[in-house]
Amino acid sequence: MYFYKLFNKSFISIGVVLLPFFVWLQTAQSETLEDILISAYNNSELLKSTEYLVTIQDETINQTSALTRPNLSLNLGANYRSYNDTTPPNRNDNSLLGSIELLATLVVYDFGANDIAVDIEEIRKQAFEINYTQTEQTVLLGAANSYQELLRANNLLELEKNNLKGLESQLEAAKNRFELGNISRTELSLVEARIAAAEGNVKTREGQLEIARELFLLSVGRYPEGLSASQFNFNIPKDITSAMELASQHNPFLLQAKLSVLVSQKQRELTKIRVSKPAINLRGTASSDLNLREFGDESYPQNNLTVGIQTTIPLYSGGRLSAALRQAELDLQKARIDLKHEAKLLENEIASAWHRLEIADSLIDVYVEQKDYSELALQGTRVEESLGTKSTLDVLEAEQELLSAQTSLVEALIDRDSAKFTLLSSIGVLTMDYLGLNTTIETEDTNPDSN
Repeated sequence: MYFYKLFNKSFISIGVVLLPFFVWLQTAQSETLEDILISAYNNSELLKSTEYLVTIQDETINQTSALTRPNLSLNLGANYRSYNDTTPPNRNDNSLLGSIELLATLVVYDFGANDIAVDIEEIRKQAFEINYTQTEQTVLLGAANSYQELLRANNLLELEKNNLKGLESQLEAAKNRFELGNISRTELSLVEARIAAAEGNVKTREGQLEIARELFLLSVGRYPEGLSASQFNFNIPKDITSAMELASQHNPFLLQAKLSVLVSQKQRELTKIRVSKPAINLRGTASSDLNLREFGDESYPQNNLTVGIQTTIPLYSGGRLSAALRQAELDLQKARIDLKHEAKLLENEIASAWHRLEIADSLIDVYVEQKDYSELALQGTRVEESLGTKSTLDVLEAEQELLSAQTSLVEALIDRDSAKFTLLSSIGVLTMDYLGLNTTIETEDTNPDSN
């Protein structure tokens, strides 16, 4: 319960603690994390591609279902026949024959094999739908992380710039004090050295910001326009047990592993039927043959009509059928082992994500205190420097301590929010519906005319 309350209030704390850092990010058209997630969802080509897999599987189901329906086909043909009789009276018969045949087949009884085959394809469709959910989570997690990384890069750059400005103003004061003989050349050089280091840090942070922008482009589909540090609220499990229970119901990899077991069971059942119980088919043909050379000269077509029941009983297949049965059984055993392994991986993943969130959350209070104490220490050191009891080096060290504390606080806040999204993704609920974000993907109409 403690962490549940702490997580809820943390959405406010990020704006309060980092208000001095985030103010410069606000623009007239600043985007919230909610806006970023919606934009990433709408712009994702990967999601659009994955959505088509479900539609494609629908057509596979239709094809499988059609196997038990009547099948009609029309065969047309023309043949040239040369007949030479070497016995008296030595007849030669050269004929051009035309034929037309209507063939109809219908599965009378297949012992439920096709129903099982349709069930298998329906289960595979569920797997594709779950895969879509996993893809959606990947897209949203990538967008959330890119947003967090951009905030991180922006704020760390701003800290370094502020530090550089402070050092530059301190350099001017140090030069004046050096001219008055209040400090040594060594102390002045220390300030100049710190400025050079700060300039290098600014360049590094600027490069990291550009990298974060490119990551944002990849994840969201466009460059950022202006970010807002405000957060929208969503539910976090109150404890690790609740997280585990939710994951057992929603984690896509675990659900797909369960479906794999079900498919293997159905496949084994289907293989047994096809090996030992061949389907019984009704077959009928209506054909007509006509001599095209004698067409119109009192030539009459030869008409045939046949109707019958047909089945094929395998007598010997070289061990192929028994191997198919063994393979189906082995596939089922492997699927069950994979399910157990996936359950263990999920348990470890949830525990790791939960503890990372706990660590990041607990560090925030520590770094807030460190920052506050560092500010007080810096103020006191500057006063003591003016009284001559502290040196310039002491002031530089105090400023470095404050910068380090501010940096650690920014890192902890970003890590905490990133850990939340990672936890939701591990559970399997990092979706638009769970986050309360309503949007749709527009897809092209690709349904062809039915034949």
